Amino acid sequence: MAFQIRVPSSEVSLAQKLRSMTLPPKTKTKTTWSSPPPPQRLGVKRIRSSSPRKRKRNRDLDAKISEATSPQLPKELIEAEILTRLPIKSAVRFQCVCKSWRSLFSDPQFVKQHSTHQNPNHRDCLVADRSGVISIQSRSEEIFSFRRDREYYMIGSANGLVCINYHNVLSLWNPAIRKSKEFHIPPLGVGGLVDMLGLGFDPISNDFKVAISYKPRTFDPSGYGYAVYSSNSVSWIHYRFDDPVYEMLISKSWDSLNPTTMVKDSPYWTCSAIVPARRNYVVFTLNVLKFDATSNRFKLLPRFSSDFDVGKIFKVLNMRDFLTLMAYEPCITGRVDVYSLDEDKGCGGFWSKIYRFGPFDDFWRLRDLEQGFKYGDEVVLHGYSKIYRYDQKTDTLKCIPGTKPLTYGDCYTYTPSLVFLQGMTSIYSENQSPPLGHHATTPQRLISSLLRQK
Repeated sequence: MAFQIRVPSSEVSLAQKLRSMTLPPKTKTKTTWSSPPPPQRLGVKRIRSSSPRKRKRNRDLDAKISEATSPQLPKELIEAEILTRLPIKSAVRFQCVCKSWRSLFSDPQFVKQHSTHQNPNHRDCLVADRSGVISIQSRSEEIFSFRRDREYYMIGSANGLVCINYHNVLSLWNPAIRKSKEFHIPPLGVGGLVDMLGLGFDPISNDFKVAISYKPRTFDPSGYGYAVYSSNSVSWIHYRFDDPVYEMLISKSWDSLNPTTMVKDSPYWTCSAIVPARRNYVVFTLNVLKFDATSNRFKLLPRFSSDFDVGKIFKVLNMRDFLTLMAYEPCITGRVDVYSLDEDKGCGGFWSKIYRFGPFDDFWRLRDLEQGFKYGDEVVLHGYSKIYRYDQKTDTLKCIPGTKPLTYGDCYTYTPSLVFLQGMTSIYSENQSPPLGHHATTPQRLISSLLRQK
């Protein structure tokens, strides 16, 4: 059965009208970009060819296109906020990027800003002379070492530079950038003998200074004096001692030619003695002499005195960048008394006992306190062919990995930096390419310069 649907007449007439209508002709619409148009090719056509000249032209073209389309950071922002935060190793490597960066990394103002942006814990190291091996070590590892010649030795470290002496030749050496500058000790008068030798740094004038105290072979009051070398003026100036220092020098014998320790980039020498006080009673005394690189003067600091016990050891070191003296007995029940000299207080400062720590396990085995770290409470000890660091806050004793079981000599705080002095040259020969971080042999240029007699 078929069905038939009837459409109203009104709807039929509407459908007929729609069929009779004609659509307007199609027109091209202009496309609007929602994003910037693609970069132009700078009017240069890229040429596909294997010719070296044309390949170079293509590379230049790609460089121009990249420069025109890629965003660029301001030069001032890169230098002030990015490059100043580079680690030391990266900054040394990036000197090869371009000439402008090479000169920038040698600029004293940039070096100063770079030092302020570095993490203190990463820059807190020690440099030590251990049985003929000069090594730089952090809290966790030995990061640099080389065997030195038997006849030259280290005399100090200040603001990233290490001073090394061989007879009448001195070298200011920056291990971080592997550059060194050599100069000679001046004439010290007729028969003058070197009495003390130290390195200092003047932060006001940004000047490294080497001080040499000398004395006559025979007693002659006019033969005592000292000379100061300035890295800025590249010259020596001779001075006379103040009366208190002069009287101390002619009456005492100092413990060592080299500084006992260095604090705030200033060298300190000590003169210790056991003085009888009364019947069956003796006193330990310690005289301290400091060279101030800002005023070019030797200063005599307040004397330290303490009751003396047989077997008690006194050690002067740098702890948190303060001159610190530790008195201890290396025994199972031994404790360490810590004294500090605050020079900012009146009358040149005074010694005060600040705290005591210990005893701790195996302290009686570690007979020698060597040095303290600049930014922390750790002290370095060695004994039984091992080197340890003891943290007083956490009361933990940890062995420093990678350190060799050798006897310590001089030990100073060391802070890596990008310091560059005019006249510095590379201490590595052309065919020597040492790896970053560890060097097993002595730099050849440093050896030849220190062993060369002029």
